[in-house]
Amino acid sequence: MKRIFIALIYLTLIAASWQTVQAQTGTPPTPATPTPATTPAPVETPQPVLISAEDLVPLSVLGMPNDEALQGPYDSKRLRFGLPPAWELQPGAVLYLNLNTFYSSTGGNGYAGANGGTLEVSFNQQLIATLILDWVGPREVQIPIPDEALASPRDDGRHELYLFLNSAIDCAFDNQTTITVSASSQFYFPHDIRPPLLDLALLPRPIYQADSFQLAQAAVVLPDSPSAAELEAAYTVLGSVERMTRNTLTPPLLFASEVTSQTLQENHLFLVGLAQHLDTFADAQWPAPFAEGALHTPELQPKDGVIQMAYAPHDDTLTWVAITANDEDGLRKAARAFSSASLRTSGRPDLAVIANVENSVLIQDVLDDRTLGDLGYEPQTATGFGVHYFEFNFYVPPGMVSAESSSFELRFTHSAMIDLQRSGMLVYLNGQIVGSARFTEQSAKLGDETFPLPRFAVLPGINRLTVAADLIPSNFCSNLVLSNLWITITPDSLVHLPLTPVQFALMDFRDLGNFPHPFTSSPTLSTLGLILPPGEPETWKAGADLAAYLARNAPGAILEFEVAYANDVSTAFQERDLILIGQPSHLPALATLEANLPVSFDANDMAVERGLQITYRIPPGSALGYLELFSPPWDSERTILGVFGSTPEGVAWALQTLVDGHLRGKLNGNFAVVRGEHVYTSDTRIGIGSGNLSATAVPGGEPTPLVQMPTDNTTPPPARPGWIIPTIVGSSAVALLLIIVVAVRSFRKDNH
Repeated sequence: MKRIFIALIYLTLIAASWQTVQAQTGTPPTPATPTPATTPAPVETPQPVLISAEDLVPLSVLGMPNDEALQGPYDSKRLRFGLPPAWELQPGAVLYLNLNTFYSSTGGNGYAGANGGTLEVSFNQQLIATLILDWVGPREVQIPIPDEALASPRDDGRHELYLFLNSAIDCAFDNQTTITVSASSQFYFPHDIRPPLLDLALLPRPIYQADSFQLAQAAVVLPDSPSAAELEAAYTVLGSVERMTRNTLTPPLLFASEVTSQTLQENHLFLVGLAQHLDTFADAQWPAPFAEGALHTPELQPKDGVIQMAYAPHDDTLTWVAITANDEDGLRKAARAFSSASLRTSGRPDLAVIANVENSVLIQDVLDDRTLGDLGYEPQTATGFGVHYFEFNFYVPPGMVSAESSSFELRFTHSAMIDLQRSGMLVYLNGQIVGSARFTEQSAKLGDETFPLPRFAVLPGINRLTVAADLIPSNFCSNLVLSNLWITITPDSLVHLPLTPVQFALMDFRDLGNFPHPFTSSPTLSTLGLILPPGEPETWKAGADLAAYLARNAPGAILEFEVAYANDVSTAFQERDLILIGQPSHLPALATLEANLPVSFDANDMAVERGLQITYRIPPGSALGYLELFSPPWDSERTILGVFGSTPEGVAWALQTLVDGHLRGKLNGNFAVVRGEHVYTSDTRIGIGSGNLSATAVPGGEPTPLVQMPTDNTTPPPARPGWIIPTIVGSSAVALLLIIVVAVRSFRKDNH
């Protein structure tokens, strides 16, 4: 054993010498390559279902996405929906109901001949079928809709489907009825397509109608090389469309050369620009024609703006809206008047000539107190078991906000046969629940309930108050259930809504977490200026999303922000809060602001984070977005937001952080670095620097400290002697042979 031990020691020494030789070769070991931290793939937002102009319309797109189960003895389901404005219903409509019925009639008190009762089907308040539920399992039922039931009786033009399960037999016998209405049930609506009414006073209709199940598609189009005034007008129109539709319709921004035949076939168009740049679209039958690069109509003056509508030349169900003028002053007037969504037309409904924005915008005065009777409503009565909906509309002029004391005083009376503990009502304002109430013995004689109308729920334009009254009988099996449940809302119910102009609000502390303040402090965005790099269409498109977001958050009657290119910023912009968008090296206006930046930039548009103990190397070409909040040198009361990026992708990330609610919630301080969905923030005003945010944001694990690499003049390592490798290999072979010999001898000795 002693000999084996000595041999092993000898072999270890040889191995150590071999490693020493490897270290003398002058070739540094290859470092492990860090695995880059991948940017999470963007989550694809589910797109709304687009229903083509076909005759079959499933209930799943009409507000009933899931199957509905009705339980005996009594239950109901009400569905209200709109149809596209271009649809004109024709005779022969049919409702295909896919039903699955179950009922039992077992037990000592059962009756062998019992069925599941009846299902009453009404359309537009007319009974169109009574189905006897005498089967178990699935079945499709075809119900013709009479021609006289196709016309909607409602003021808003919506249609109504009402299903009522009457299973009184569940009370008389040991019977339980359940019927499931499948969301795959569908209407057959034969229809003609007719041109919609063109009326600027009805905007955003016919392009967008809130009650239609069919999603409209639209695009905002501007010239390929727009002036700053044209880009400003396009941003104003884009934001206005989103304001009008409450962010339901979000059209893309396209340049004229990007408009394809498919675009024309599928989209309504908002055309924005000077008349001389819109000649591509002159073939429509415009009320103020485009000819020889100019607009022509008798009442038009040189500085006037024009808003006009026309049918698309190839498809009269699609609408084109032109926001245009012969000069830039007129274009600004037209865009701002359009943003009001309340236009005075010029002798014909499809044309508005804008000489003065204030005179072209129709602002209605409204009283603080309006009864339902003042709003045009008669007494409203509903009868029968289940939930009944009453809807009342009132108008709030743009630029006005409601007082905290706003309220809805609801006056009503109802049947004394309802279950007071289980019945009740909910009140909604624009889809937001604002109150609830139970019925009482007193309310059966005359009910009076007051519900607050919170400011956050009151919107500019048409507001919808909905009262949902749930009538449940005190005895389901009473003979009076069907004929003696009712509720009436009286027209002396009062909407108390004091309105005041939106006030300018100041923010005392500048912080990215407060965005969009202070840029939306002016109700009309009149103190906001956007500065973008010239000649960068992709940056302009990205900036459009930010402009639209700011417009949606501006409660003013019109939009009055301005846009400039970074190489041509007038001194008037010094009187505005500014948002600069783009790569720093592409923004000449940034040169005068560098001393005020929380973090400056190098020639490659990478942030130079000052006050650090360690300087970090960021890989060349890394995409990073930056957000910086600071005051300009000319006015400490003003605020500038820099939306920067080391690359176009970085700029897009920074912009997305501002408009995405989830990402925006991560912001604070005055400096942020963005990479994909990762947001890193700091506040340079508290004296701790920017915190190496750029290095932290770059994928690849821990940032690598900057070190001096060897130059070409570095002395090369000495070459190893040519004889050393053969000598070590030979010595290793001898050692191995010695170990084998010693082991064999030891084995023989142990066996003797």
